[in-house]
Amino acid sequence: MISPEQLRRFSFFTPFDNTQIKALAIVSEEIAFSKGDILYEIDMPADYLFVLVDGTLEHAFTLVKSQDPKIRKEFYLSDINPGEVFGLSSVIEPYKHTTTARGTSDGHVLRIQTAGLRTLGELDPRFGYNFMYQIAHAMSEKLEAARVPLDAARA
Repeated sequence: MISPEQLRRFSFFTPFDNTQIKALAIVSEEIAFSKGDILYEIDMPADYLFVLVDGTLEHAFTLVKSQDPKIRKEFYLSDINPGEVFGLSSVIEPYKHTTTARGTSDGHVLRIQTAGLRTLGELDPRFGYNFMYQIAHAMSEKLEAARVPLDAARA
């Protein structure tokens, strides 16, 4: 559990009222990572949503050859910056990561248990609506950011 004030520092959480922020804080924790640490990678179970507190992370997409899963090629997508929400696959079935998040420096993230988020959404439909609205906005930003390296690779 973290303090509600930690969540209020990030714009992602502005639509939520005090009761909802307190409930979110209960299913959240702050964890440290080091340069080179992998927070998650492709096909890992996606049980947590993350918010970068400080430090830097690299976001990458991995292509896996269907005939030989050992053959993989990784493509850099973007840097993850402080305040950014990531690990969005944790809120969409089948709840498996489709990218890799790797530390490029030491830092901290807020790790939010998505099973708890789903329960909060079921108990409070207004929370669920606001949460999914924020997720849709974050996904839109991620897709737009992914277009740049994809366009460059195509050229």
